[in-house]
Amino acid sequence: MFGENEHTTAGVNLMAAAVANLKRGDILHYETVAKIAGIVRSSSNWTQFIQRLRRRLQLSRGVTLTAVPNVGYRLDPVADQLHARSIRRQRKAVRQMDRDVKELDALPDRELSEHQRVVKHRKIDQGKTGRRAVLYSLRLGHKLGKPNGSGIPRVK
Repeated sequence: MFGENEHTTAGVNLMAAAVANLKRGDILHYETVAKIAGIVRSSSNWTQFIQRLRRRLQLSRGVTLTAVPNVGYRLDPVADQLHARSIRRQRKAVRQMDRDVKELDALPDRELSEHQRVVKHRKIDQGKTGRRAVLYSLRLGHKLGKPNGSGIPRVK
């Protein structure tokens, strides 16, 4: 759809080489990115640059980046990548499903045709079923995140 931007490609290559020396938990500051890659946050290429850098790091090293407000990006430690990111996304999914069910339920039946009423009630049921599935996954994730969740006894 869009042509590849050579400036962004060069910046991603330079940053991937520079980040190779960083360990998990280290922070990649905005100033460092501007100095090495030559791309600043206010540029029109920033979003594409960060998306491509994230994809490159995830595919090459298995590392994810988390934004640190007004500082830069942190290379996620294993515990955060394994547990915290997943839990955060699942909680967000539960909130969105709750909101969806409430909005659908608020829609008055008298304004709907017969088909729309059936669709409304099926979507509400579907949302509740999906919410229960995500909550089950969330509880399981919490159990697996604990030291004894995998069957390994706790060390005191």
